[in-house]
Amino acid sequence: MLNYRFEIFPNEEQKSTLHSWVNLCRQRYNSALLDKQRAYPENKKSLTKSDLSALLTLSKKHHPYLKKVPYQHLQCHLCRESEYPQSGEKLESVQIDS
Repeated sequence: MLNYRFEIFPNEEQKSTLHSWVNLCRQRYNSALLDKQRAYPENKKSLTKSDLSALLTLSKKHHPYLKKVPYQHLQCHLCRESEYPQSGEKLESVQIDS
């Protein structure tokens, strides 16, 4: 397996942007987790990846600030949640080093 490691040296504006993207992705992940937990008792089946994607599309219509984050990053967190449905762990805040 081939691995790459990259170091980035963002300026203050870029750090702020990255931090906001990470927080929005964390919030969307936790929201998707809550949606899945609420949907299961009602329907007796878990939400699929496409269900979560449809909810993300609706969320972007109601919350314009989500359009600032590249769609792939938000989608990646939803895919992660649908791949590990048993974990049920919330994501905590992430610190971006200076």
